[in-house]
Amino acid sequence: MLATKTIKSRELTQELRVLADENRLKIIACLSSGEKCVCQLTDAVDIPQNLMSHHLKVLKKYGLVTDEHRGRWVYYTLKPNIVEDILAKIELYCQSNTLDITSHC
Repeated sequence: MLATKTIKSRELTQELRVLADENRLKIIACLSSGEKCVCQLTDAVDIPQNLMSHHLKVLKKYGLVTDEHRGRWVYYTLKPNIVEDILAKIELYCQSNTLDITSHC
């Protein structure tokens, strides 16, 4: 699980931007049911292979997926607990960054 720490808005915003792309979110959803090869993901998300490679590279760069080469095929897996970790970061950020707002209404 996520270690207790202060979450900086820039760090969280960057991770959320990665997930804000519709195709990357679809890839995450596909991988939530288990390991998939690039061709399976390309068919499921219905995008060209070169665009799929770009999205997978971004997801890997931010540590959301891992890959494994087996012969000529590359298989991708969602990092364990990544969805829960991101949700925990959002919750921690909200808890540690509450603003003191005085009502003027």
